[in-house]
Amino acid sequence: MQNPAQRVALPVPQRVCFTLDEPNVCLLDKAEFALDDEPYAPEQELLWADNVLRAALGWPNRQGAVAQPWTVQEPKPEHTVRLRFTVHCAVDVPGVKLALEDAEVACIRCNGVAVTAKPDGWYTDKSIGTVPVGMLLKGDNQIEVMLPFGRRTNVEWCYLLGNFGVHICGEYRELVPMQEYLGFDDVTRQGLAHYCGNVTYHLPVETKGGDLSVTVPHYAGTAIRVEVDSQKGYIVYPPYSLEIKNLPAGKHTLRLTLLGNRENGFGPLHKADAQNAWIGPNAWRTTGSLWTESYRLKPLGLLSAPCVEEIL
Repeated sequence: MQNPAQRVALPVPQRVCFTLDEPNVCLLDKAEFALDDEPYAPEQELLWADNVLRAALGWPNRQGAVAQPWTVQEPKPEHTVRLRFTVHCAVDVPGVKLALEDAEVACIRCNGVAVTAKPDGWYTDKSIGTVPVGMLLKGDNQIEVMLPFGRRTNVEWCYLLGNFGVHICGEYRELVPMQEYLGFDDVTRQGLAHYCGNVTYHLPVETKGGDLSVTVPHYAGTAIRVEVDSQKGYIVYPPYSLEIKNLPAGKHTLRLTLLGNRENGFGPLHKADAQNAWIGPNAWRTTGSLWTESYRLKPLGLLSAPCVEEIL
């Protein structure tokens, strides 16, 4: 009778280097706002600001029952909307881009200086263009955006993209240096509060050669892609394990890529009741105690250390 295979656990660091498939992101969902040449109104979440502007013009707002934009006849927007975002930075942050809808017609100013750069790409959707805005300075920065505003246009969330971290504390968010390592826990608490893409953890392993078992007991995301040397597989279902066959003896880098989702950048982040799982247009516009100015982020990442074992 053949003896069962023995398994020897290999050490896994408490934190590891990581790479992102996309630039990190900071959601810009609140701004001071103004119609045409009127003075700025106090900062408000943009979907609610859109309702305020429409009410001022006698137009229907964008709740769930409103007609879709392409059914409304309007040859050209008659008004403009101005948005002024305040971005807190713990350090200077170079190479920042602003992602927004209608980027090709937006007039943008960063700390009072007109941004002359043209859209140079897109973020998640080709309708969300990216515009280089340069460096944000340590302290408070202001980004102003002016856009056409009509019955068919909408005031939508914007995004900052770049090599920075996002520290979040309730309503308050601040751009900080991107950290070098990730621990095995929720990445939204490790500088990636609004990141929506894939995250690859790089685990150094050294084996005697043969088969390797990789188990990720707890993760939050879509799936995990496992790669080492030229071999690749996926962890999706219980028991959340994958075996790598015939791995040569020596040092290797085990790459575990957490496949992300768009929840923390595009989801109903101000819906206060976590037990209410219903999602529809009005989930982004809850009121009263069902609304919170803080951010209800969903956990993302490898939530506990992987178990890596040699099969002898």
